[in-house]
Amino acid sequence: MMYVVKEHSDLDALATLQSDWRRLLSATPGGDFFHTFDWLEVYWRHFGAGHQLRVLALTSDDGVVGIVPLVERDHATPLGAFRKLTFPLDYWGSFYGPIGADRERLLAAAIAHVATEARDWDYLELNWLDQTSLLADTAEHALWQLGMQGKRQLDFDTSIAKLGASWEDYWAGRSGNWRSNCRRNEKKLAKQGTIEHVRYRPRGQEFGEEDPRWDLYEQCERIAAASWQASSTDGTTISHASVRQFLRDAHEAATRAGCVDLNLLLVDGEPIAFNYNYVYRGYVSSLRLGFLPEFRQYGPGTVLTRRMLRDSCQRGDHTFDFLPGSGKVKRPWRTKVCGGEQLRYVPGRLSRVGLWETGKSIVERLRGRDSELAKLAVED
Repeated sequence: MMYVVKEHSDLDALATLQSDWRRLLSATPGGDFFHTFDWLEVYWRHFGAGHQLRVLALTSDDGVVGIVPLVERDHATPLGAFRKLTFPLDYWGSFYGPIGADRERLLAAAIAHVATEARDWDYLELNWLDQTSLLADTAEHALWQLGMQGKRQLDFDTSIAKLGASWEDYWAGRSGNWRSNCRRNEKKLAKQGTIEHVRYRPRGQEFGEEDPRWDLYEQCERIAAASWQASSTDGTTISHASVRQFLRDAHEAATRAGCVDLNLLLVDGEPIAFNYNYVYRGYVSSLRLGFLPEFRQYGPGTVLTRRMLRDSCQRGDHTFDFLPGSGKVKRPWRTKVCGGEQLRYVPGRLSRVGLWETGKSIVERLRGRDSELAKLAVED
């Protein structure tokens, strides 16, 4: 099937695609809040300066059948700045890709379009490709058909909990030691007062439920500011100055879209822990969490996570994505590990960007060799 591809580079002009975007996302395998227009709009208004938005709308005789959001951004290297064409995610979520039912065919068409049109990008880097899908295979094959060779590698792992048919089934799959640990934490915390789990999940503007409940959100901010993560300088907490306003605007947009999932754990009516998530059609993305340090010995994060996952099973959520990072904390809860793949295409080995890519590959191989030698030294 041949598609007609139309590019959109102006965020305001994209408003005409919103109804198609919602329709297509509802049929997209692995769709989540990060694939919504609502997310892209807030993300772009905060972080789009100096970059070029390139949203591809693919149409057939049946109308718009797919949308592929892309962005050109500068990437600084020792050899100068290069223009990278990639997805607009920046590791906020785990996975990204085309919006539409036939994601592989849409991605192949998008690659053919950007590779054959007049290029103002230096290299293509598609991150966040779900390893359990065929997207990385498709992208690699699409480049090959154009006489281009991409470099493919695993970028990260993320912990996923598939919640299954019931809480009992899921919970029975956790280790006996972990279940005992959770029960001990519940008992210890219960001695400090009455435990309550508050979950706010409005259905959105369509259902007249668009109150952002700033009182609850600001409790999450307050806990984050008091947690051990508050000293982080990379914006990993929702209270960090570099991302605070962005996440507040995203919270407001997610509320309107019916994608907010805010969790608080209270003891005697006082919030001590939070888990802030996005949810889309039963797919929960765990964005940020934290707890008051004075309650650390009682395992408040464990208590909240157990109650939250149990409630998710009762609500019919099918997937809880813990997002990349902090694997040790997430390991007891997960049912599987999913990899995020990266596919990079750099044209011209003798170009500046080609030389940078070659040097980068050499450094990565040397680091891998040093890591293996260190491991052997320890074993000896």
